[in-house]
Amino acid sequence: MNVRSPIAAAGLALTCACASPPPELPEPTMPAAADRAAADPRDGPERAAGIRATPGATLADRAHWFALLRWPEPCERAFDLTRGANDGGVEIHDLADGSAVALVRCAAGAYQPTSVVMHFRRERPEATATLLDLPYYRSPYGRRLVRAHATEITGETSWLADQQSLVLLSLSRQTADCGIWARYSLAGGEPRITHLAARLPCPEGADLPVESSGDAPPADWRMIAPD
Repeated sequence: MNVRSPIAAAGLALTCACASPPPELPEPTMPAAADRAAADPRDGPERAAGIRATPGATLADRAHWFALLRWPEPCERAFDLTRGANDGGVEIHDLADGSAVALVRCAAGAYQPTSVVMHFRRERPEATATLLDLPYYRSPYGRRLVRAHATEITGETSWLADQQSLVLLSLSRQTADCGIWARYSLAGGEPRITHLAARLPCPEGADLPVESSGDAPPADWRMIAPD
């Protein structure tokens, strides 16, 4: 009969307890982007002047700008559901007339994002923020151009600082070989298309993905006079 002393049994129990891994803690939850801003004692206009958001804007930057500009809630919810890492998905650019625009990403999308554009004045961002309604071309089933207006646009956006222009590359399908390229002037908060190009209808078979430098449409795309 194997009899262990009480001291030996207690020592064995202590050894097992130390060897057991601690229980896993639950993953911390992340609040919505609008609720993530750190406390900032500055007033709205002063804070707006102090935050010059760039393509590397953080989630905290986005929360500050959302509190000031109040772009549509559905856009913010879509961003929260599809965002990645700490990318804030907002860019602020100054215009020659003293106003500014915010390029705000909404949903990441399957192969291209959606965005909205806000126009405002830095000295009074809350009072002057306006959601822009942009002339917009889409291509149903990659077959033809259809002109419309939209406050939420689909495609990759880029900003040409020297020309103060917004560029939108809207792909017609996931193979990224056809679609619509448009350059906008946003002067005075009045968006208009200044240059337009397209490759439509899409080819029957998949082609190589397009490459665009931003300031010019993809090679061999047909230039079109915007309506």
